[in-house]
Amino acid sequence: MLFVGKLPQLGMLDTSAKTTCAGFDCVGIDLSRGAEMKPSRPGWTLVALALALGTAGIALAQETSAPTAPAEPPKKNWSNGTELSLVATQGNSDTLAFGLKELYLYKFDSSRIQFKLEGTQANKADDPYVKLIRGSGGIDHTDPCSGTTTCETVEPDPENSIERYLAEGRYSHDISAKTNWNVGASWDRYLTDGSGVDSRYIGFAGIGNIWYDRDDLKFSTNYGISYTDRTETTPDPEKDDTFTGVRLDWAYLNKFGANVTYTNTWTINESLSDTQDYNSDMVNAVGITISKYLAFKVSLQWLYNHIPPLRTVDLQCANPNPDDPRQLIACSLICVDDAGNVVPCDDPGAHQLPDEKDIRKHTNDFIFNTTLVITF
Repeated sequence: MLFVGKLPQLGMLDTSAKTTCAGFDCVGIDLSRGAEMKPSRPGWTLVALALALGTAGIALAQETSAPTAPAEPPKKNWSNGTELSLVATQGNSDTLAFGLKELYLYKFDSSRIQFKLEGTQANKADDPYVKLIRGSGGIDHTDPCSGTTTCETVEPDPENSIERYLAEGRYSHDISAKTNWNVGASWDRYLTDGSGVDSRYIGFAGIGNIWYDRDDLKFSTNYGISYTDRTETTPDPEKDDTFTGVRLDWAYLNKFGANVTYTNTWTINESLSDTQDYNSDMVNAVGITISKYLAFKVSLQWLYNHIPPLRTVDLQCANPNPDDPRQLIACSLICVDDAGNVVPCDDPGAHQLPDEKDIRKHTNDFIFNTTLVITF
């Protein structure tokens, strides 16, 4: 408070005197040589203004000296992973194996689009053989390639021993934070030694759940109906080419530390008209991070087909001629009559046996891969 006047004498202080100062209650002071002191309204204003300016200055200084946190980069709406593998041998064994996997995911605010491409092809050459070309003279049974006969070594060119391709697209839309509906379609081919599933189209729709969606742990499941249209290299009378079915799949990811990631995916498709007709595809993989964009990955794929496709093989029979040293001969060289008895093929009414037979392939296939993963 600001006072104007002379210093009072302590002995002359009169605390009973009271007066009014411009709307304020003031204590009157009787001074022998002074005047009555009154509070000054401009003094209060100056004090308040000084306090306000001081507080603002301190706050401004603190704000100026505080470090500014760096802004986080915006998260990408898309991700892409590419896996490459290549194995080649030449010399005593000529083989070539090539593998490619591509997974692309784009996220919208409440929906996702996913595309997946897979391709595996392995070429292998059959065993070489010697082709004998007869000359003008006879053939020496101790050394058939001597004399006028010549022998030529034939090394067959590599042919496809494994051929597997897959293309799949899926669209999912959120119903809630943990539930979505999804639709999709796929096409695949799987041939081993030239036989198997030549073409298979599958359309599907269903409901999905996201159980975990953390950076170190992810798990989702999908279940719905499907429609399958397939063509196999050998027609199968025990299976339908087209059918309506049920489809289940899941995807699991678990990170161990900063550099090791385990993944498991599984898909099963089953016919509703024949519940014994179903196939399954499961992949277990472990990836080790090398850098931000590169990783090394090993995987084991298990393909199961409860009613596997048919394959056509040569039909060989025990040699009925005791004078022939060959134990097995092509069955087409044998003829039988209506009663099933072996007869000469030039007999009237003789029936020639077929030279081929359809058999089922194995129910299980295992594919082991080592790949380089490129992520961006």
